[in-house]
Amino acid sequence: MRLVTRVLIAGNDTVVKIPVNPNGTAGAPAVFVNSVNGADGLIIDEHDNLWIAANQADEIVVIDPSGRTIAKLGDFNGLDHGGAPIGLLFPTSLVFSGPFVYVTNLAIDLRLFGAANATGDSPWTADVKVHTISRIPAFIPPIHGLPRQ
Repeated sequence: MRLVTRVLIAGNDTVVKIPVNPNGTAGAPAVFVNSVNGADGLIIDEHDNLWIAANQADEIVVIDPSGRTIAKLGDFNGLDHGGAPIGLLFPTSLVFSGPFVYVTNLAIDLRLFGAANATGDSPWTADVKVHTISRIPAFIPPIHGLPRQ
């Protein structure tokens, strides 16, 4: 079953769903999930799970259609000798290709927008010399009590 809704990411770490009425008009928007740390890009898989780039957490958060977090994938593991991120550093956009999800690493130093915007990643992002795209297996690990998809 495909979602009969649209989703969007708000600027406050929430994901909003907007139902689509039978006549094609937008229904009333409502918060679907809160607290995706730095919610940025998202994609929807064949099971209607949302895969969300959580840029402040350097991970991909996977949320099932009921709103339950079912996986947190990826991590940041420093910079290589050439100044390229190892893993995810401020991930933004996602795309599926075969058994993988590819994720852009924006690696932006938010201090560029004022010192008050500093994050734990800011010193790392300032040292980035090469911007990258990370490849992560598009696999949701089994969770006790959650049916396999």
